[in-house]
Amino acid sequence: MAGKAKKRERPNLTAKFCESVQPLDQIVEYYDGSSSLVLRVLPNGKKNWSMRYRSPNGKQRRFDFGEFPALTLADARTEFLEAKLLIKRGGDPAEQRREEKVAKAKKIDTLTVAELGARYLQAAEDGCHKAKVRRRKKQSSIDDERYWFDRFILPRLGKYRVDELNRHLIQNDINELIRTQSMSTPRRVAVTLHAMYSYAVWQELVSHNPCVNVSYPSPKSRKTALTDDQLRMVWSALTPPLNIPDIQVGDRMGYALQLAIVTGQRIGEIAQMRVSQINFDDATWLIPEEVTKNSRPHLVPLGPLALELIGKARSLQGEDAGDAIFASPRKHLESVHSKSVSHACRKIRLALGWPNIRPHDFRRTVATNMAKPPIKTLPYIVSKVLNHQSDKGGAASVTSVYNLWEYLDEKREALVAWEKRLRQILIVQAVIEGRKAG
Repeated sequence: MAGKAKKRERPNLTAKFCESVQPLDQIVEYYDGSSSLVLRVLPNGKKNWSMRYRSPNGKQRRFDFGEFPALTLADARTEFLEAKLLIKRGGDPAEQRREEKVAKAKKIDTLTVAELGARYLQAAEDGCHKAKVRRRKKQSSIDDERYWFDRFILPRLGKYRVDELNRHLIQNDINELIRTQSMSTPRRVAVTLHAMYSYAVWQELVSHNPCVNVSYPSPKSRKTALTDDQLRMVWSALTPPLNIPDIQVGDRMGYALQLAIVTGQRIGEIAQMRVSQINFDDATWLIPEEVTKNSRPHLVPLGPLALELIGKARSLQGEDAGDAIFASPRKHLESVHSKSVSHACRKIRLALGWPNIRPHDFRRTVATNMAKPPIKTLPYIVSKVLNHQSDKGGAASVTSVYNLWEYLDEKREALVAWEKRLRQILIVQAVIEGRKAG
């Protein structure tokens, strides 16, 4: 008696096969081994995971899990087993998904802009506000967004439901800010609101971003570099002890702003300077990647004047000094916020009637003086001093990935030359003040 023919077993799918399989002119289904999990390849190139099953009322149904490669083979198998277990217990995967969508829609109906903002800001702090993103620097970006949200978005738009706020309402609010605030305010508010709704779209809390096509003023590129006379004026005003009429500004703010003039580094990085980052033997300051704008560590040579200013700033803290060189007056173990330094500069500027000079102008001033005679530093070395990642010095982009040499000697030569030039500029002021005293 002849034996029964052996049933041919289907091979299990592999990730490589799922990636390489090409669409045909009709839908083709590929089963994962002996299971009912299917990879459906559509003529348009889409690849969907699905399974067929019988619902509790006996009807034949198909349940779609998601698209490949967004849903990997391993994840599809996991979801397939969960669906099989639900069916075995008398449930219906498709009906359960429908109920979840209805419940989610009801929840979204009551979600306000205020609640969305709180959820987005927390996700941003956790580094999960969008797919494949690194954790952002709290002081440099998240705190800024929180400020614009708390100051303008929450009181003006926070009561609206997320699905109720449309482009027309947002544009009217931005137009009002254009009329009543500085030009940067409507732009920052619009960008923050756009980021919130992009997160909401990603989380499927809304179907679209109403901030798309909202217009606001474009940022104007500043080109301010201080003249020698302005440098003397600013340096003299920032030299402690600070005795400026009608305002109270701590001496540590003066030293921080002077250090920005000497080193050319960003005021946010200077504000967060710590003793543990400085090698006093080698006269270098290593700014860690979590502080720098481009998330790359940056080694800054320190000249005699820079070290002198750092020493004076440390002496202000007394015996209970912590690691922070520019410590917060309220929390001595924490660094002062960069906005506090910028606000101090603004107070001084308004009190003394200066032109619109900002801390970032010091950085541009340093770069300009390094590039022009008598110093004439090569542009690439100026970029290395400033920690500009985009400048590759004429080399291929990939070269910068492997070139880990920090050009320390060249950066030190440029910064020492700038210190020397700065002292020459300031000598004129010292001579003038000496003559007045005499």
